Amino acid sequence: MHADGNSKDLQSTIDRYGKDAGALTCIASHHLASPGKRTRSKLLFAASPTLQDSSLVHAAAAIELIHEASIVHDDIQDRTEKRRGQPTVWHKYGANAALLLGDHLVAAAFRAIAEYPFPASVQGPLLATLSQAVSRAASGQHLQLATNIHSRDLLTVYREVARHKTGAFIALPLQFAAILAQADMAASAHARRCGEQLGLAYQILDDLRPYAMPAT
Repeated sequence: MHADGNSKDLQSTIDRYGKDAGALTCIASHHLASPGKRTRSKLLFAASPTLQDSSLVHAAAAIELIHEASIVHDDIQDRTEKRRGQPTVWHKYGANAALLLGDHLVAAAFRAIAEYPFPASVQGPLLATLSQAVSRAASGQHLQLATNIHSRDLLTVYREVARHKTGAFIALPLQFAAILAQADMAASAHARRCGEQLGLAYQILDDLRPYAMPAT
């Protein structure tokens, strides 16, 4: 499956699960109408060059749906008013609707894996890895909200927040690639550590972006 085919099938799969939201469908459609760069799914595709079937698309959709859920929830806590050029869910529909949509998107991510006929030796580890990533990201977000900016251990805490909050979902595509390739547990552990370090680097660059010198 070539890159364009992956992208088209991925968006279709994300919409199928993400917009199957009952009374939240209109709100889900608003949020999903403006997709991001799909960095995490691209990382999975790049790490799985020999896998060319719809199982890869379903795994990628789960990663993107869980990322979208984290964005919706983060925007409530950070009071972000705009995301990707449009009003955030909490700003347009209220915090209660945003909270519920985020919950739906978490469930949709698990459905994307649970409803695809993966081999049992793959499906179980995918679901377990996804749930662990959600827990680590939630822990990182709580740590960030609870941290005193004047703490003497701020640098240590910053690194831990970045590895968990950002790194958990960047590690996910690398971990999924290892699982889909049916690699051993050591390979999956290495993939997680690599992704968490990438997450730390990504967070540092993102935090420094507002201070970058303009091009001359």
